[in-house]
Parts: sequence; structure tokens; C-alpha cells
Amino acid sequence: AVTEYTTFTYTGDGTTTSYAAVSGLTVHTVLVSVNGITQLPTTNYTISGANVVFVSAPPNTSIIQLRVLGGLIGIQGTTGNTGLQGVQGTIGAQGTTGLAFTVAKVYSSVAALTADTSPTGIISGQFALIDTGNAQDADNSKLYLWNGSSYQYINDLSGTAGIQGITGTQGTQGTTGVQGVQGVQGAGAGLAVSEYTTQLTAILSMVVTLIL
Repeated sequence: AVTEYTTFTYTGDGTTTSYAAVSGLTVHTVLVSVNGITQLPTTNYTISGANVVFVSAPPNTSIIQLRVLGGLIGIQGTTGNTGLQGVQGTIGAQGTTGLAFTVAKVYSSVAALTADTSPTGIISGQFALIDTGNAQDADNSKLYLWNGSSYQYINDLSGTAGIQGITGTQGTQGTTGVQGVQGVQGAGAGLAVSEYTTQLTAILSMVVTLIL
């Protein structure tokens, strides 16, 4: 049986190229040296069964060492059980409260902001706003962040809709208009009051007669 480290030592004769070790060898499980000089696998030697075969025979009286590393690889064992979960670590300290959103500087143009390389009245984490006074200006309402050494462009606020204003008060009632002129009287002829009375009296007399 092969232990963790087994050495086979031979003396070269100048003609022999094959030297025995153990079965199951590979170029990865054996170290080969000649007179203390490590040999390169496939370049200086190959494996054939249980033998190390040199490409060229080692010199006469040279010391050949074949060092077999470990035993043959066995079948992989089954996976062990999962270990117990470790204890939960302690909660870290709470961080400091961050800065509130603050527009600390207002510039009339991007050029003015860029030129102000050492602004006062603003600290790292606060903002600067561009107010050109012209809502149609492409630079109007641009927002920049001061990081302590320079401004960084963040966003353009000009695209957001404003809050609707409150309803205005109702206006006063207007004055009454001028009355129009009276229209012309129609041309039809009407009956006089006396004529209506005479006709009504005649009708009543006829009704009384019929009843009697």
C-alpha cells in the first residue's frame, strides 16, 4: 500500500529508461528527480502503468528518485449534515442623521455656478439652483449638488408641474341694461265695451227662454 509520501530510489546505468513505482500513477501524483534536479512530466518522462519511463536514459551512476504523493483517490463520501446556524451578531450602532434637502445657493446662470469654485454659505451635501429668470431658458431650474470640492449636476426641475392656485373671488354683478322701446301696436280692430255688453245680454235671454 502507498502511504502519504513514498520514495523509490534507483541508480541509473545510462541505458535503462523505465523504473517501477506503483500502479495507478499519473504525472500529477509522482515527483521525479535525477541527481536532485526535478524532471518535467511529458517533457522528460511519461507514465506507463506502474512505471516511470524517461524520454532519455538517465546518466550512469545518477541518483533517480520517484516520490509518489499520497494513495489512490477513493470514492467521494456522502455529504455531511448541515451544521447548526451561528449565533446572530449584535446590532450595529445607528448612523448619524443625514442632511435635509436644502437649496443653499441660487445662481443666475450655469457659468456663474461654474466660476464659483469656492462657494460660501453651502456645505457638502447641500444643493444649488440655477434661476435665470426665463422659464424658456434651457438652464433654468437646473439643480446641482455641492460635494465639498465641486458641483455635480443632478436634475432639471423645470419640467415639473406647479401647484394649482386657489380659486379667485367672484366678480361684482353688472348694472341693469337700458329698457328697450315699446313695439308698435297691432292693426286689428277690437269691439267696444258697449257692444260686448249688448251681445252678452242677448245670449243670457236665449238661455233663460230655453230653460222655461
